Amino acid sequence: MRGEMELSKRIEKMEREIAEIKGDLVEIKEGLSRVEESIEWIKTIVKVTFSLFGVIIGVMVAMM
Repeated sequence: MRGEMELSKRIEKMEREIAEIKGDLVEIKEGLSRVEESIEWIKTIVKVTFSLFGVIIGVMVAMM
């Protein structure tokens, strides 16, 4: 009987730990999503910057 109670408590503890880990994983997933969004913004900014430099250099070459 005592062994069953101990086993039951251990199982409950494990279930709580698993629930906590799942919560942590959700937070990590949300954080990674924000990082991915930031990377997309940076990629867009870099593309626009290079495009502007290309246009400026093209205009300078055309004016020579």
